[in-house]
Amino acid sequence: MVKFLLIVALIFLGLRLFWSGLFRSLTGFTPEEMRDRQREAYENQRAASRPDARAEGDVRVEYKRDKKSPPKDVGGEYVDYEEVD
Repeated sequence: MVKFLLIVALIFLGLRLFWSGLFRSLTGFTPEEMRDRQREAYENQRAASRPDARAEGDVRVEYKRDKKSPPKDVGGEYVDYEEVD
């Protein structure tokens, strides 16, 4: 049983090293480097998309200005109805 677990562990480690090397040879980067590049690109995009980049912790309160409210629809006249059995 111990021999079986040792063989499985060695196969797992060998495949992991193989796939990591294969990935690096195809892309030129390790998965960690790719993850770091993606995170950096995301943060740069997020910072650029903020219209008013303020320091963290600054508070700005914006009030919605009320324009003239449209006149209320008074509708037509009230029509009473009768229940039909």
